[in-house]
Amino acid sequence: MTGLTSMCFNSFTKPLYIPLLVQYFHKLTKIAVRSSSLSVSDILSLCRANPLLQEVYCCYRCGFTDAALKELIHACPHLHTLYLPYETDITDIGILALSEHCPQPRQLTLYNCDQVTEAVVLQLLQRCRKLTRLWVSSSSLSEETWTQLDSN
Repeated sequence: MTGLTSMCFNSFTKPLYIPLLVQYFHKLTKIAVRSSSLSVSDILSLCRANPLLQEVYCCYRCGFTDAALKELIHACPHLHTLYLPYETDITDIGILALSEHCPQPRQLTLYNCDQVTEAVVLQLLQRCRKLTRLWVSSSSLSEETWTQLDSN
């Protein structure tokens, strides 16, 4: 039971299980959340309890903010995949923190972060050289930048 490394939370997962998971499971490297019954604080408590975490997939609108993203980054020093395809409250501040404190991101999906500017996305690309996949809102980038990225 303590060798569990991957966990998927679906609509049947109840938040009351989170304290037990935090207490007994500390080797998770991947968390996939497909349930709106878990809050950002539930997700962050799991992340804090699992410092080996490398992949976080949040497949619903969970209300991630800059502060939550910063907490996630600091709790998970090995994070290389972050999937937040639904609308969040992440701004340039959160993306700058990600580019400064998350040294090895390889895949980032921040698709509906409409408050993120093109300048910060370009900084992220410059700082995070291991990125192999980046999905951002089309509203975050100009057509010229999209064309430039597509040609690389």
